[in-house]
Amino acid sequence: MARIVAVTMPVAGHLFPFVPICVELQRRGHDVAIGLGTWNGGSVVVPGIETFPISLATPDHRALEGDKPRWAQLPTAGAFASYGEPLAERLREIMERENPAFVLIDPKLWGAMALAEAKRVPWAIVAHNPLFFRGLGVDPRGPGWPPPRTLAARLRRRLLRFAMNLETQEHLAEVNRVRKRLSLPPFMRLDELYTSPPLVLATTAEPFEYPRSDWPASLKFVGPMVWDTPDEEPFIPDSADPRPVILVAGSTIAPEPRFAGWAEAVLDALSDEPFRVVATLPSERLRTVPGGPARPERKPFSHMSILPHTSCVICHGGPGIVQKALWYGVPVVAVPFAYDRFEVARRVVISEAGVMLSAAELTPVAIRAAVRTAMLRAEGAARVGTQFRAAGGAPAAADAIEAQLT
Repeated sequence: MARIVAVTMPVAGHLFPFVPICVELQRRGHDVAIGLGTWNGGSVVVPGIETFPISLATPDHRALEGDKPRWAQLPTAGAFASYGEPLAERLREIMERENPAFVLIDPKLWGAMALAEAKRVPWAIVAHNPLFFRGLGVDPRGPGWPPPRTLAARLRRRLLRFAMNLETQEHLAEVNRVRKRLSLPPFMRLDELYTSPPLVLATTAEPFEYPRSDWPASLKFVGPMVWDTPDEEPFIPDSADPRPVILVAGSTIAPEPRFAGWAEAVLDALSDEPFRVVATLPSERLRTVPGGPARPERKPFSHMSILPHTSCVICHGGPGIVQKALWYGVPVVAVPFAYDRFEVARRVVISEAGVMLSAAELTPVAIRAAVRTAMLRAEGAARVGTQFRAAGGAPAAADAIEAQLT
């Protein structure tokens, strides 16, 4: 069987989608390892899977340009460059040492993608964020605006696209500098990072995407990769407590200071509501609200154990927790405050699987209304969940990889 190497980062939102695929490939007899781009030389243990660190220079993730809106901010060219030539060189060393038959790459690590393309080794990316494909009037990165339906909306979208293109020119130049050194043709647009791979494994399904018919042939929808770390405590429902369970799920990445208290605002707003509120927060502390003030505990529940018993999820709009919730048919209140979460939240609305709530308007009245509205959209969430599961998950991803191998 084949030696397969995956390359990603030791951040839950990036690592977790790779694990079920690697486990499935290993179950089929392949020799699988995960290389984790770490910035301090350490390593992360993934139970049952061989891992090794890939040392990189520390990128300045927090170095953002100016005072632009959060959705428009990008890492500085220096931070973006840290995923380029250094990682291309690291992957070159890995390929010489490991001699992989196939390489699975995080799309954030564009330097590794360029090296795989140059070496002509079979490779693919695991696209675990909103798909970066333009088409049919849709530009997938932005403030979570709905697809344009009117002339004014189309004009606004074009102006936004023009502004975003200007923002990416420095980053595009860095990508093309590395590609030139590897004797690869230049990219005309940054979204070619998603169109150049021979295989794109999208951890979503079409019902959770804007309707369109021009997806590239390299794209394979495989549905969410639902996985929890094995050290998390299972949730045991209380048969004597008939109240609906509301899960407040925080990000593994701390929000900017002005939104740092969003989860506390939600807990306060729901403290007197007829719900059993449970919150898994970035600090890995568990808070339960039994009908009064929040009470901290230090044993986080596994999402996979609590979601089957949950009536609504309130979260930051991260693709991981949103897709987990919808996999189980649980409607979502998405409160985006950074990065691509605005687009994730918009997809929640478009698919009628929940609601989007502005992080700048987290009033108790708005929070309670959003939860009740989302719970009325359980049918839409269940529909998306059915399509997520039908996409095939890790077995479908492994099938696509094996097709490339043969």
